[in-house]
Amino acid sequence: MSTSASLDLEIESRIRKASFAFGKLRDRVWSQNIRLATKCKVYRAVVISTLLYGCKTWCPYQKHLHQLDQLQQHHLRSLMRITWQDRIANTEVLTRAGMPAVSTSVMSAQLRWAGHVVRMADGRLPKDLLYGQLSSGSRRRGGQKLCFKDCLHKSLKRAGIGSSSWEELAQDRTKWRAIIRKGAKVAEDSLWRRTEDNRRKRQNTGPAIAPPDVFICCICGRQCLSRIGLHSHRRTHFSYPCTGEGTIIILWDGLQREREIQQ
Repeated sequence: MSTSASLDLEIESRIRKASFAFGKLRDRVWSQNIRLATKCKVYRAVVISTLLYGCKTWCPYQKHLHQLDQLQQHHLRSLMRITWQDRIANTEVLTRAGMPAVSTSVMSAQLRWAGHVVRMADGRLPKDLLYGQLSSGSRRRGGQKLCFKDCLHKSLKRAGIGSSSWEELAQDRTKWRAIIRKGAKVAEDSLWRRTEDNRRKRQNTGPAIAPPDVFICCICGRQCLSRIGLHSHRRTHFSYPCTGEGTIIILWDGLQREREIQQ
């Protein structure tokens, strides 16, 4: 619980407890000669359930989901004995494990909980909190913190579910579960496609680094990367003042230009 309505402490606690559960099974399960499918089932039942306990009521930001996905990748790579030298993408790791990303699991849990709240009878506390609004008061200046409705709208958008018709669809529990499974697959495919596109762009195009200007001292010939750096360096030659005309050569895009300046 946090008085500031921040999820940071909860995420840190979940990560700590999930890491402890993963470490307890290192000698008993992970290092044993057991099939990978069995290890993944144990990981899902013990570690993932500990990591995502109560996630259906969270209001996570993107940084929180990124932390959870990083922990899952760290555990799965350790379980499969994959190192960074193998250069295996995160999507390939999830495919071998046969499980979705943590962010997709959080989205599915939120949608299931939202459907459960919609089907509740009027007067129940969770339903009153979901549909209740303040009758008076003003919002504080600046950006507001995320509430459950904001996260719910994002989850509906990721799953491809209409925000105006989801309440009617959620009345049928069996149909709503099927829609959530289909939406989770849509969100997972979109996430993988976006990840692969970004990975392909990084491989095809490297960072555009422009060659820096080079300023050369007219006294000792030392090269400086900035004009102010050259000015500071020349102050060290105060005992040998330059009385004549010096030349500073500026290198840019492979071309050399000379600028005559008065010392």
